[in-house]
Amino acid sequence: MRTQPPGPAGVPVFGNSRQYARDPFTFLTSVADAYGDVARFDLGPIETYMVTNPADIERVLVTEDAKYHKPDFQDDAIGTLLGDGLLLSE
Repeated sequence: MRTQPPGPAGVPVFGNSRQYARDPFTFLTSVADAYGDVARFDLGPIETYMVTNPADIERVLVTEDAKYHKPDFQDDAIGTLLGDGLLLSE
């Protein structure tokens, strides 16, 4: 059985999106400080994982990238706005 990484509790429907929208840097920093190298939170209906350890980031983006997929909506919804940068790369 898989377990979820720890993370802040959100409110129904909005998850943690209000906290994130208020101050993204402070929210993400506080999540990393409170929950460690891998954390989970919801931005509205979107289940979000944050990885902060450099070795883990390399594993997710390079070494074992085939195991980790981003939802297709990211390409459709914000791909045009953000282009082909690191945020949307597979």
